[in-house]
Amino acid sequence: MEDLDLKYRTDHLTISELKTWGDQISAMDDSALEDILETVWNKESYNEDNVDEETLSRIKSRIDEETSEARPSVFKPIFTRVLRIAAAVMLPLLLISTLYLYKENKQLAADTITFSTGKGERASITLPDGTQVSLNYDTRLVYTPKLYSKDQRRVELNGEAYFDVAKNKDCPFFIDAKNLEVKVLGTKFNLLARNKHTSAELCLDEGHVQFTSLVNKEAVTMTAGDYAVLDYATGHISITQKNELRDATAWKKNEMVFQDKALEDVIEELKDVYGVKFNLPNSALNQGGFTGTLPLNNLELAVKIICSSYEMNYTIQGNKVVMSPK
Repeated sequence: MEDLDLKYRTDHLTISELKTWGDQISAMDDSALEDILETVWNKESYNEDNVDEETLSRIKSRIDEETSEARPSVFKPIFTRVLRIAAAVMLPLLLISTLYLYKENKQLAADTITFSTGKGERASITLPDGTQVSLNYDTRLVYTPKLYSKDQRRVELNGEAYFDVAKNKDCPFFIDAKNLEVKVLGTKFNLLARNKHTSAELCLDEGHVQFTSLVNKEAVTMTAGDYAVLDYATGHISITQKNELRDATAWKKNEMVFQDKALEDVIEELKDVYGVKFNLPNSALNQGGFTGTLPLNNLELAVKIICSSYEMNYTIQGNKVVMSPK
């Protein structure tokens, strides 16, 4: 440990040694860490011989630049000695800061809890306050327990999820996602907010929701039955009434519902759901939008429905779907 510590302070650690040194620091309790810092302080503090002339020159040049005042040459020896002592004092302090920041950052990361689903996967979770969240495929939800259920309840989302938020008027529930924030006190709604998409969608089943665009600070209050779309680029939020043909929660029933959706977009969604590649003729992309329902748990049936609608044949070869004109 002492060898690694010395190498760290003299900037001679290799990549593997740096990782080993960091792991050892993280594994220490506060008492052991304090002992090491005290040892370093006692060895290095006020030891002006440990500071080379090049370091002193850099420090002095920086001070001269900041103050822009000429000093009489008679003060140079005194000033140099002061710099030498100051640098000797600061080096151990910088080491202390580095060690504590390294440990604090790693601890903070460990306190963050992440739930995620892959392609074709779905999951249900219950947060500490009783809020229930259903995650659709390829979705990531993150929260920090230490910051949850105190003054507020806050989570981060990238993907799609249905929220049944436990009511608590004194502790609002927030969702942070790309270019938006959702604030509720207790309600049920579906939020689709994927980083790679061009817009986000929120469909409210019960209660009230405050939906805010972080792009232009536009904020709207939604009521039950409202369906909102946020344009990521402009920040504009448009609200309509929930369309039964576009069931935002159909995925919970293992269904995807499309209304006049471009076939290219339908195929892209199937790629995300099933994790497969598609090869289809360009002629199919020019035949208009697709309206219908596709299963989330049966790839072959989904492909068969599409091919029937666009008069195509298909073959499934491993993780690749090949479509061709009839």
